[in-house]
Amino acid sequence: MFDAGFWSREEVVGLLYALALSTGYVVIGYITGLIAQKKEIGSFLTIVIGGMVVRIILALAIVAYLLAVVKVHKLWFCLTFFISYFIFLMIEIFYVNYRYDALVKANRARIEHNREHVRAASH
Repeated sequence: MFDAGFWSREEVVGLLYALALSTGYVVIGYITGLIAQKKEIGSFLTIVIGGMVVRIILALAIVAYLLAVVKVHKLWFCLTFFISYFIFLMIEIFYVNYRYDALVKANRARIEHNREHVRAASH
């Protein structure tokens, strides 16, 4: 692939680093979501939002390192990272929203069950 002159080594390396970084970003987000869904609603949002902040800071540091130290094609890296990050972020937002709605419904059902139990016990 490199010998054909179609893509340079720097372009391919930039593309692969960008895909690896954005994939790692979403995998860590998914793991954070799995941990958060086992918590109460308030803790869920704190863990998810806090995890996003930590991941953004970490991703920015890695991007700065890759652009400053590693020889990657800056345009290919930035475009690939931006596009894949955006796609993965949309998927993550839908997933978090889905899980949050499920937690809210589960809490409402538990509260209603407890109310019915208390009503039945008081009669």
